[in-house]
Amino acid sequence: MKLHHLIKEFGHIAVEVDGKVYTYGRYGETFNSAGTKGKGNLLIVDKDDYLNYYQKNTNVREFVLNLSEDKEEQIKKYFTEIQKNYNDTFTSPTRNWKGYKLNSKYNYDLTKLNCTIITINSLNTALNEKIPTIIVPKEFAKYLVGRVFAEKMGLKKNNIIE
Repeated sequence: MKLHHLIKEFGHIAVEVDGKVYTYGRYGETFNSAGTKGKGNLLIVDKDDYLNYYQKNTNVREFVLNLSEDKEEQIKKYFTEIQKNYNDTFTSPTRNWKGYKLNSKYNYDLTKLNCTIITINSLNTALNEKIPTIIVPKEFAKYLVGRVFAEKMGLKKNNIIE
């Protein structure tokens, strides 16, 4: 299992399990001019397509987590349950990626429900110890490389690809 952190001003983080990347965000559908709230969308993308697209535009850091198959299945189940909460499907016009427009329970809110919080929630479904709520992807990346978490997850420096 991997986490993909897009290194930009605030960043973005997505979850990869079995070659599929689960990525949550607004993807252009905002409710206010600041872009801090919007329609929550879940995209499920082939890992190679995801990395090929984003590596052209930004640096991507991969965090490899050594989880059991059972824990990975729990994470996939988390995203399957979210996927069931959609109002409509869509295809990204620029990337041809399949997405789900989620119901209002999953509306994007920068401080309450964003890519980082969805990622942490997915991990917390499978982990015995809970990850604290962190809002900004960049800060979550710092947490991931922190020694205590890294040791518990079998994360080693040579497993981090920049």
